[in-house]
Amino acid sequence: MSNRTSAFPAETEKAYEYSAPARPRPSLPKRRARRWVAPFLCVFGFASAAALSVCALLARADLTVLRDECEQLEAQIEELANEHDHLVIDFETQYNISRLAAWAEETPGLVRAEPETPAIAAADRAEIVPTEDEDGGWAKISDAISSISEYFAPPAE
Repeated sequence: MSNRTSAFPAETEKAYEYSAPARPRPSLPKRRARRWVAPFLCVFGFASAAALSVCALLARADLTVLRDECEQLEAQIEELANEHDHLVIDFETQYNISRLAAWAEETPGLVRAEPETPAIAAADRAEIVPTEDEDGGWAKISDAISSISEYFAPPAE
C-alpha cells in the first residue's frame, strides 16, 4: 500500500512553490467584562424598592388623615340633618293652619272672608264641528300612495 496524500490518486504529490502557509484564523475581539452592571442593577433595585416603600407609607398616612376627616364630616352631616328635622317640625308647628285660623279669630279687626262664587251668565255649551274628511283621512293616504306609485311607474309612450 502506498502512502499517498493527494486527493486524486492519479496525481502525484507536488510541492507548490507559490502557496503560502495557512494563517491562523483571526480571533473574535474579546468582550470587555461588564462587571459593574450586576452591582449597579442590584443597588438601583434596592434604592427603587426603598423609595416605593417610603411612598407607600406616605400614601397610607394621607389615607388615614382623609379617613378621619371623612368621619368628622359624616358626623357633622348627621348633626345638621337632625337640626334640619327639628327646624322643619318647629316651622310646621308655628305655621299650622288650625293654629293660624284660631289666631285670626282671636285677633280683633280681622273678618272672615266669605267665599264668592261668580254668577254664571250663560250656560256652557259645546258645538261639534264636522270635519271635511268624512272617511277619516283615508283619501289623503290613498292620494299619497298613488303619487308615489306614479313616480316609480315606467313612463307611458
